[in-house]
Amino acid sequence: MKIVFKLEAEDYLEYLRFIISNSKKNRNIGWWLRVIIPLLLLFSFTFFKLYTNLLYVVIGVAFALLWFFFLSDKIWKAFLFRSININFVSKMNIAKFEEVEVDFKENNFIVAGKVIEYKNIENVIPLKHILVIFYGGSNSFVIPNKAIGDFQQQTELIRFIYEKIAHNLAAE
Repeated sequence: MKIVFKLEAEDYLEYLRFIISNSKKNRNIGWWLRVIIPLLLLFSFTFFKLYTNLLYVVIGVAFALLWFFFLSDKIWKAFLFRSININFVSKMNIAKFEEVEVDFKENNFIVAGKVIEYKNIENVIPLKHILVIFYGGSNSFVIPNKAIGDFQQQTELIRFIYEKIAHNLAAE
């Protein structure tokens, strides 16, 4: 199966947003953001002795739970997504994207002339508009969903890749 495509800036931005939001550093910052506000709220309740009034306690607990489970994650992701915008690509001096050919064969696949064996694939992640394939440590490549086809063809491609990975692992 051959797929020929040209990546667009929005596809690349989706990939960058995924990588950055799932980096260990940003997950830790997001976790601290999630925890620090309820801790500050607890400290202020103790410092100002607001725990004596039941109304303040109920409002504080409700806000802390709302913050912990809903708001902090959305605010952090919105901040990351806003920082990775279309200007980010221009700041990286990416003028245009080259046309890429991916050829999925029986024992390996070829991406822009580079041969990659299926056993080196670590993860295949379908996102909203792209399919990200991680291989060989920190290497990855992106295929836009519109280049693959409809949802059924994407599912068949992912199944094909995982079957080849399983077959290679069983052969070892």
